[in-house]
Amino acid sequence: MIRFGFSEVVKRVAVGIESLALKILDSEDKVVPVHRHRVLVPLQQILPETSRDTFVAPNSSLIGRVKLGEESIVGWGTVIRGDHVDVQIGKRTNIGDMVTITPLPDFKLNFQPITIGDDVSIGSGVVLSGCTIGDGCVIDIGSKLSTNVKMEAFSALGPGSVVEPGQTIPSGQYWAGNPAKFVHQLSEEERDSLPAASQYYRSVFQEIVRTIAIIDEPNTYPDKIRTEELWASSDEEREAVEKMNN
Repeated sequence: MIRFGFSEVVKRVAVGIESLALKILDSEDKVVPVHRHRVLVPLQQILPETSRDTFVAPNSSLIGRVKLGEESIVGWGTVIRGDHVDVQIGKRTNIGDMVTITPLPDFKLNFQPITIGDDVSIGSGVVLSGCTIGDGCVIDIGSKLSTNVKMEAFSALGPGSVVEPGQTIPSGQYWAGNPAKFVHQLSEEERDSLPAASQYYRSVFQEIVRTIAIIDEPNTYPDKIRTEELWASSDEEREAVEKMNN
């Protein structure tokens, strides 16, 4: 009986919300402004910086104080947030799919800038917060790097690794595990080959850019939501909300 009563309440709430939405859409003088996804999102009047030869997947987001270096690429579903600190990403760096780069406070509640060097390769699903990544590093898929972590140049991290706050991975070392620990010293050949990972992924994305076109396909929207309102400004949104409330 309790389960039945709860489901009835949920059902009535859902019906009420649907009815309200239909009334809004049927109104002649009230319009609901909506947005398409934005790749570059300004924050506090600061817009992320990119160059013509960078590639950012159309469903990824760079927010606020983010600077993406020349020839660098950002894969699908990735979010890079520069809301408390600067996020500096070097040249020819590959950031894979579904990566999260975000500022988080340390145990003293201080936010650390995020710096990623040149020729770095960051695998899919990696999470970075408040760390420094040197040139030529490789971070394999699914790894997590906490605040105040430092990877010195030409070091590597194995898949699924978790680097605890404040740790430093010295140059030329390979670490792995949860928690991440030293595994072995990279040979000279392995060390020299690290930047090749970024180069490979950049070649893949260059091929994608050459062979596909990003096209805005027509969508079926309710009659009261016109195409021009998909790009409504924040002032237009505010005016629409005030109009709906009056």
